[in-house]
Amino acid sequence: MKAKYETIAETLRAEIGSGKFAGKKSLPSEGSLARRFSASRGTIRHALSNLCLSGVIESRRGSGYHFRAKTVRTGRIGLLMPEITFTPFFQRLAHEVAVAAEKSGCSVFFGQEAGGTAAKRAQVVKSVARRFVKQGVDGVIFRPLVGECQQKANRAVVDILRKAKVPVVLLDCDVCHFPMKSGLDVVGINHLSAGRCIAAHLLECGCERIVFLQGGPASVNRRNRLAGVAGEVVSAGGRWGDDSVVTLTGSDEVGVEQVMRLLDGGAAPDALICGNDAFAVMLMKRLAASGRRIPQDITIVGFDDDPCAALATPPLTTIHQPAQRIAAEAVKTLAWRIDHPDAPARNILVPATLVVRGSTALQAHDFTQKEVNK
Repeated sequence: MKAKYETIAETLRAEIGSGKFAGKKSLPSEGSLARRFSASRGTIRHALSNLCLSGVIESRRGSGYHFRAKTVRTGRIGLLMPEITFTPFFQRLAHEVAVAAEKSGCSVFFGQEAGGTAAKRAQVVKSVARRFVKQGVDGVIFRPLVGECQQKANRAVVDILRKAKVPVVLLDCDVCHFPMKSGLDVVGINHLSAGRCIAAHLLECGCERIVFLQGGPASVNRRNRLAGVAGEVVSAGGRWGDDSVVTLTGSDEVGVEQVMRLLDGGAAPDALICGNDAFAVMLMKRLAASGRRIPQDITIVGFDDDPCAALATPPLTTIHQPAQRIAAEAVKTLAWRIDHPDAPARNILVPATLVVRGSTALQAHDFTQKEVNK
């Protein structure tokens, strides 16, 4: 049979771990605990000493028993992905974060989608960050807003959380451009290496005029991916110039027609690198309707490995981003950061894979997978 002090210590330990005392700095007084548990002060002191020895609390002369920072948990984390509907990959990633958090015993508070203008999205993310602070979440996983004009908003979100001492892990990219670092943990793939891997594959396929298609607001990841493509082509002695990057404007439908006009002009490219699979598949359908053969007339590469990539005609070569593993690493990194608030920031790179399919491979036996270097 357990001693009474052991039972009291176990009860308090469970309550501290469940977040019952979230927002408080110390336990109730010895007298209050003695009355609650119908125990003597000596028994209460014995139970509290047990918790001190196990590192759950610490005794401070004249001010009672205080929680150690890493033990006060609510079991709740915030997920701030304001542009979740921009690509199917973001939606998968958000789902996998929720699954990984549940497996670790946490629940997820979702920040609302930030639609509308850039100014509106900036306003929403700052509002959600403040709400997370009020809700007392243990930490936040934040996928920064995309675009040069959103850098100020991203920094504001980070400042709000830092001032409240809420740990932050960045998902997919940093809030500042390489080689600068924010000093926060970042979990994602190496987009520079992914770009190099795509370019190397296209060069192996015999492509001589590779064009990188970029649409929508500029992002850290796209900038790094483009640098990887350009670096690989140039280092291999290939052709790379101002016309090797084409900026698409407007909706995806408008972008597709812009590409068609490019192909109808002189010195048309023989390979197109798309920013995501959804656009690549839409473009492939339009190319097929115009009588162009893939990959005989034009080679296409996507990014993310959404379900539509494998179902396309022909199946789309793309970079596979392992959403499940990225999410699991983000949740694990946030838990580590909560326990180690003063440790140096870490950049967690999850291996991605080039999935070679029919949009670049002339023969079925050429279908393969190549891991992107970390």
